[in-house]
Amino acid sequence: MIRIEIAVLDAGVVRCRTLDLPAGSTVQEALVAAGIDAQGRGLAVFGHAVPAERVLRSGERIEVLGPLTADPKLARMQRVQRSREAQQAKRDAARRVTQRG
Repeated sequence: MIRIEIAVLDAGVVRCRTLDLPAGSTVQEALVAAGIDAQGRGLAVFGHAVPAERVLRSGERIEVLGPLTADPKLARMQRVQRSREAQQAKRDAARRVTQRG
């Protein structure tokens, strides 16, 4: 027997559950045993994406991930833009200080 944990993110709330399963159980078998429908959701073990067929080891935590709330490429572009704007504001402020002095 192996003991694993399943963490499910639903509407911003994480629900955790511990299960005892036969050795050699897969992620999919653990989800079925827990009664969790992970259709269309990402699966991870300790933060690393895994397929449903992955065999589990005792002590591992399966994470059933929520859907993406933003396009990753767009979110990165927005972060870069905010960073550039902040850097430009710092340069402008420093320029104003040196012009006064």
